[in-house]
Amino acid sequence: MIFQPNSQCRPVRYPVGQGITLYAWQTERFKVGMLSLSMAKQADRKRSPATSLLFSSLKRGTERYPSLGQINERLDELYASSLVTRNSRCADRQVVGLATEFLDSRYLDDPQAGNILDGCVEMMSQMLLHPLTDEEGLLLPRLVESEKNNLCDAIRAQQNNPRLWAALRLNAIMCEGEPCGIPLHGTVEQVMALSREELRDAHRMWLDDSEMIFFYVGPADPQQVVALLQQHFANYQPTQNEQK
Repeated sequence: MIFQPNSQCRPVRYPVGQGITLYAWQTERFKVGMLSLSMAKQADRKRSPATSLLFSSLKRGTERYPSLGQINERLDELYASSLVTRNSRCADRQVVGLATEFLDSRYLDDPQAGNILDGCVEMMSQMLLHPLTDEEGLLLPRLVESEKNNLCDAIRAQQNNPRLWAALRLNAIMCEGEPCGIPLHGTVEQVMALSREELRDAHRMWLDDSEMIFFYVGPADPQQVVALLQQHFANYQPTQNEQK
């Protein structure tokens, strides 16, 4: 059986605010909802490693949930919802963001469950807009060093995978001098040389001139999702939006 898309399967666009757009597909087909956030910029040889390290560090703590344990505890309270950071390549662009999957509150008998969607949107805003920093606005040294080691291990693991490494080298050689040929994570040397100030600058850069694109699939009213995004991302004030 071949799935035939129709008008009911097409997401609808909803303006949320300056620099924020929601595409939503309301459906009763699933008992869970999915909300993702994506931001994209042209790949840059200097910026890409800093961005990769930044988004792997964001998941380690926020102002309201200052440790990975507290983040996981809050997600457990939201009925085992998931929240992950994303970092990938699409042609000549680096695409970063967050994604959360959660049970819809209407299917719960627990009157104390609250609004799970609200909690997940709040967690997304905490992770992106309010990361755990020191008094100078820099990510904590121990978290950055830990994620540096993790990212370097991931880079070395690519070299130990012959099939993956061959594809990466082919792309780098065939697209030399082009944005799509730039390694997503950079090199081990580049990652280890990154400073906390560079991560702060990368964070500000992404928030200052990137458009946030949200995608929602689930049974909730899209206008409810719009209202929650306006509430929890009210502090997002981009200075300019990169043309897509």
